[in-house]
Amino acid sequence: MKGNYIVEVTLAGSRLEKLNVLGSAEGLNQLSDLLVAKYGEPRSRELIRLETKTGYSFVSEVMGWTGNAFSMTLRRSDDDTSAYSLTLTNLKLSPPALSKAAPEAVGEAAEL
Repeated sequence: MKGNYIVEVTLAGSRLEKLNVLGSAEGLNQLSDLLVAKYGEPRSRELIRLETKTGYSFVSEVMGWTGNAFSMTLRRSDDDTSAYSLTLTNLKLSPPALSKAAPEAVGEAAEL
């Protein structure tokens, strides 16, 4: 996928704790299709209401995959609705609340 991206990395020592990629929302559907093709249908889907800076309100989907070691969430960015956010979280290094919420992986999502 072409375009400009912002990548934010959180490390715990030398290990990856969280990776967040921000890109143009124009590529959101293409990225969603790519992730579904690679990892299967998301384990969770949620509809949320977002509001632009000009006050326009719309519904957007949040998709989540969970594997043995990582979870992945794809959504429009809260701060900038013209961007998407893809967040990869290392479940082995994340806070206990996240680790407890991560059930066993199913299907292709185990590769995460």
